Amino acid sequence: MAVLCTVVVYNANIDCKRFFFNLTPHHVHQLNRGYKPDKNKVEDMCLFADVITNFANLKECYNYSNLYDWGFNCKVTCSINISNNQQQQMRNKILFESCNHQLRNTTISFRSDDPCLGKALQKLYEDKSKVPNIVHYIWLGTKQKQFKFYNFLSLYSVYKFQNPCVILIHGETVPYGEYWEKTVRIVKNIFHVYRKSPETIFRKKIKHIEHKADIVRLQVLREYGGIYLDTDTILLRSLDSLRNYTFSMSKTRKNTLGNGLILSAAGSKFIDIWLRNYNTFNPKKWGQHSVYLPFDLSIRNPELIHVENRTFLHGGTLDQIFLSNFKWSHLYALHLYIRYYKKCTYDEYTVCGLNTTLGSVARHVLFDSKELCSRFPLPDTWVNTKL
Repeated sequence: MAVLCTVVVYNANIDCKRFFFNLTPHHVHQLNRGYKPDKNKVEDMCLFADVITNFANLKECYNYSNLYDWGFNCKVTCSINISNNQQQQMRNKILFESCNHQLRNTTISFRSDDPCLGKALQKLYEDKSKVPNIVHYIWLGTKQKQFKFYNFLSLYSVYKFQNPCVILIHGETVPYGEYWEKTVRIVKNIFHVYRKSPETIFRKKIKHIEHKADIVRLQVLREYGGIYLDTDTILLRSLDSLRNYTFSMSKTRKNTLGNGLILSAAGSKFIDIWLRNYNTFNPKKWGQHSVYLPFDLSIRNPELIHVENRTFLHGGTLDQIFLSNFKWSHLYALHLYIRYYKKCTYDEYTVCGLNTTLGSVARHVLFDSKELCSRFPLPDTWVNTKL
């Protein structure tokens, strides 16, 4: 049974993780009657999620992972299964021995202007697919930014479902924080590529960091080829079936193609045309060149692009992601649009009982099952993970 509750302030100094998974029938009964949490009470400050589940009323699931039943009326025992990947360590050795690099906050960093990087990446191509199995993220800004849980979830989903040759983080700085440390400890083939943010395009000043990221992702894909994801895009299954197209995007809303997930061969003609059309760039028109322009170009150049029908990103409302459940088994990925929804902060513990789309997606990535958890993994399981 799901219980809607008022969003209250989360106090990180309180052991809410333990309280959250030991809700008594009394608490649930109060919430069902419309009880409003009191932010001055310790136990109420723990009720920071939008949806809380009464575990006592749930039976054990017959199947651990079931993508046909979307009732979320049963529970499973969630466990973390992380395996060492010797193949990735061999790939890392190829890059180490090929190019000059330096250490930035315990992360290996290369320079984007070093031609050696592109040549070294070509040695990692393991099949004849048009799109190399290389994943790119953009992390722009001169000030170091903290890596959040949803960032970790994105990279871990890529590691788990796509198993790329390498994951490259492009930008001026390296992320920091607890979830970055967890990421680099689990995912062994992450590297930073130092790249300055563009200041102008066709002599027009680029004011917003989002517009800069729109351009950099196209430049990176044109140079190296591969798969680009936004840092809050969660991969739900492998993209290998699409890697034989030279360029792929997906429809989202009306007359748009989402740029939060793009597959491209190196030297894509579609990207060449896209970048040339930035000569009409207007910073006041927010999504004109990022999502509307590629849609128009796809109509004019259908031979240069494969267009998916809303399978890369969810084209619905934010409430469908954060306040309710919808069936996502047809999707390759889910874009969380986290910058538009900052009411709550979740982590690997609270998502265990979060009866929403975000909760089911996180459990699918972390525990191989979308179902609600009967208990949650101990913190030491994550902190002390050694591969």
